Amino acid sequence: MQPRKRRTGLLIGLGAFAAVAVIVGAGLLVWVMLDKTPVGEAAAAVTQSPLEKAARQCANGNRFVTIGDGGKTLMFNTQGEERDGVSITTLECFLRELEVSDAIIAEIDTTRALDGRQTGDWGDYHGSWTYHPDNGLQMIVTMK
Repeated sequence: MQPRKRRTGLLIGLGAFAAVAVIVGAGLLVWVMLDKTPVGEAAAAVTQSPLEKAARQCANGNRFVTIGDGGKTLMFNTQGEERDGVSITTLECFLRELEVSDAIIAEIDTTRALDGRQTGDWGDYHGSWTYHPDNGLQMIVTMK
């Protein structure tokens, strides 16, 4: 009688293990599917700061764009005559996504190399920038 009890216990144990494996596998499958769908992307976007969202939207993975201070700082460089950087199209995307005021855009647009570092505030942001034709525009945006 002893071998039969062992076999029954072994079968019950294997059945329980298989059930747990199926449940864990199904959970992982659902998690992976949600992570790769618009629902997963939307869930990730909720946890990102506006600066992180702008970086993802305008320059996803671009090496000339940096997020710092836990998502509260955005730093980027545009292309210059002697230095690589993000394109003007990417700059325009940042300005649009961050709802930069027309006044600040005009100040950025008229900054000369001789002007040094300039600053401006709009909405929930503070920006500072320098410009030189050789190096392009270098800009830092922080959340207030």
